[in-house]
Amino acid sequence: MRSLPSKPDVEMSASDDALLDAARAGDRRAQQRLLVPHLSRLKALLTRLAGASDADDLLQNTLLEALGALPRFRGEAPLALWLDRIATHMAYKHFRSAKRLRARVLFGLVPVATGPDPRRRLEARDALGRARLALEELTPDRRIIFVLVAVEGRTIEEAAAMLDVSLSAAKSRFLRARRQVDRRLAQLEREEGA
Repeated sequence: MRSLPSKPDVEMSASDDALLDAARAGDRRAQQRLLVPHLSRLKALLTRLAGASDADDLLQNTLLEALGALPRFRGEAPLALWLDRIATHMAYKHFRSAKRLRARVLFGLVPVATGPDPRRRLEARDALGRARLALEELTPDRRIIFVLVAVEGRTIEEAAAMLDVSLSAAKSRFLRARRQVDRRLAQLEREEGA
């Protein structure tokens, strides 16, 4: 298994090390103090990856997996990146185990227009619908890399590390996903214009 790139957001202090040691030893309070600050970010990531209806279950599975793996966490990467990687793997397992090649609706890909102009709101809603259709047609491999890079704003290197694939494989998946999404969006726009 490849190690994650080290991109420390915050240097761990001695008290953080003590908290991590206590959490590894099974101290429930330490585990909560360690994981709770990451919950909303993880849920948002899982919602974008797998849809709102599955995000809570996947978050629970992510936390259970993280707690089980915590004794093996070596701290070579930031805790947030380690947790994101677990969440991404949970989403991937979700797609595979349920054999859901048609992914569920993603929210937040296309900004929805607000305000009094009903035409702009309708156009934005149509654009969001087209984006959802395009994403639903991606395989889980392509959808996950596309969401991580295009929606979440991760670098290809971070996505590769989270998915435990080579950098060239991650680039290839992302480029194929982007081309597929672009083609499908163009096709949907043509069909609506006809």
